[in-house]
Amino acid sequence: MNMKKVAFEPEAFEQLGEWGKEDKKVFKKILELIKDIQADTRKLAIKESKNAKLGVRKPDESEYPLDLPFTLEQLLDEDFYGDML
Repeated sequence: MNMKKVAFEPEAFEQLGEWGKEDKKVFKKILELIKDIQADTRKLAIKESKNAKLGVRKPDESEYPLDLPFTLEQLLDEDFYGDML
């Protein structure tokens, strides 16, 4: 699988944070979507790790978090990502 780098515009973080503060339904929906994505991403990471090359440690499924290890506030904080963005 060829992973692509995703770039986020700073305004997107600000707008998403504002929407969450103004409309609690939007905030709740964002959390639901993130949890759904986490579950799918976990499954994909486990599947991909089984295809790891020799010499690379293959983590056990139990090592992959069931829940997202970040808060929504961290995800919306542009500074949280450091140089990744």
